[in-house]
This record gives sequence, C-alpha cells and structure tokens, in this order.
Amino acid sequence: MLWILKILKRVWNFMMRKKTRAVIMFLVTDILLNFMDIITDIMTAVELMKSGDYMWSIQTILWMFAPFLVELLLIALINAKEKDGVKKGLKETLINLPLMVPIVNSGLLRDLAKVEYSEPMEKSDQAELERIRMKAGKHSLMQGYLESGPQLLLQIHIILCTG
Repeated sequence: MLWILKILKRVWNFMMRKKTRAVIMFLVTDILLNFMDIITDIMTAVELMKSGDYMWSIQTILWMFAPFLVELLLIALINAKEKDGVKKGLKETLINLPLMVPIVNSGLLRDLAKVEYSEPMEKSDQAELERIRMKAGKHSLMQGYLESGPQLLLQIHIILCTG
C-alpha cells in the first residue's frame, strides 16, 4: 500500500510543475475542447439530416465554414492590390477550416513544451510563451464569433421550434 502512496506523490509533484500545468491546460482548452466542438457540430448536422431537417443541417455545416469564408473574403479585399498578397494570406485563411485549428494548435503545444520554465523566467522564454498564446488565441477568435455564437442561436431556435 505504501508504494501506491509513493507513486501518487510522484504524480502529484509532476502535476504541480508550472510547465506541466501549462501544457495540460493548453491541451485541454486549445486542442481537445476545440476538437470536440467540431466533432459535436458534425454529429449534430448528421442527426438533423437523418431526422429530415435538411435546412437546419445545412445551416449547421455552413456555420462551421463561416470563419473560413469570412477570412477568405477579408484576405481577398485587404490584399487584392498586392502582387502576392492573396497567396500569403491564404495560408492564414486555411487555418480556419474545420479541424485545422486543433491540428495547428498541436504544433503550438510542441513549441510550448520546449519553453523553459525557470525562476525567474527569461525574457526570451516569456516572449515565446506570449507568441504561442497569442497565435492560439487568434486561431480560436474567429471561430468563437463566427461559428459558435451563430450555432448557439440556431440550436436555441431549433429547440424553441421543436419543443
């Protein structure tokens, strides 16, 4: 029984490290929750299609692609005058496709795991940490406003209409 307590103590000490907590929080909030949101949206669209509610199913799918379409329009409008502006902006636009944000954030998780947490933390490591968090936040921002919000309203409408 004593060996179990020793193992639990080691696990607890490992979990209490700043780096471990940061990596786990990033994994949960920026990768897993985002991935599960997309999967549940797909499952909702499929269930709506099976039940014969084709318009609501199509709307659910369209809201999944709204961040990509809006970003594509913005890139086209802003960078249209530049020679290679549209090509340059297309890479950032493709990140807004469904299931791409968790994949891109997985690469950022790898970068986050490489950051050295020390007391006091070096400025270069702080700058890298800030860069990773800003990039992940930017990727999720468009989805929050252009996908999740409208889908919430659509789902509330469906509930109110069907009971």
